[in-house]
Amino acid sequence: MDWKGKAGHATIERNFVWCGMIESYIKDVEFMIRSMALMHPDYPSYRLVICGKTRHGTEQRIKDLCLKYKLPREAIVLTGYISDEQLITYCKTATALLVPLWDDQRSMDRFPTKIASFLFSARPVITCPIGEVAKYLAHLDSAVFYAPADPQDLREKMEYAILNQQQTANIGQKGFEVAAENFDYRSYSGILSEFFSQFI
Repeated sequence: MDWKGKAGHATIERNFVWCGMIESYIKDVEFMIRSMALMHPDYPSYRLVICGKTRHGTEQRIKDLCLKYKLPREAIVLTGYISDEQLITYCKTATALLVPLWDDQRSMDRFPTKIASFLFSARPVITCPIGEVAKYLAHLDSAVFYAPADPQDLREKMEYAILNQQQTANIGQKGFEVAAENFDYRSYSGILSEFFSQFI
């Protein structure tokens, strides 16, 4: 699997990508669906791609959330199980990668492995400046930050990624450089399968 290099030669899709175990992170999923619902009237061709193994009842839960926030179900893509190569393709061709964080002790005390892995895709990561994240990444330099628990602000940052694709390409590349400088690429490439196997 190759995360290295710029993503500039890839065709960028109209996708915002999140990876995880849906049932374990349903709070994150609901939050992103709220933001997508706010954005959808202005950008109906964009989708939220959720990469991760689904369980019995997951599809109905997503339908219920879409109904709750008045978001068309087709705006959400559940990939289910996909190969490492497919997952990396989704990440490297995403308009942006989403990593919701919360203003709580869990987020304050760690630098999420998911963010570190996503940075190697050289695509922009939209997340929050909480804890260790703020020590490594800077807003509109190596990441795009939104205010924690604010679906409207996440919607605005997603719109920023849509309208400023050259700038966000540069942000993604800078994020890659931060990851290459601060994290051991060989270690991350070696554990990607193990990491992603937690939710695919």
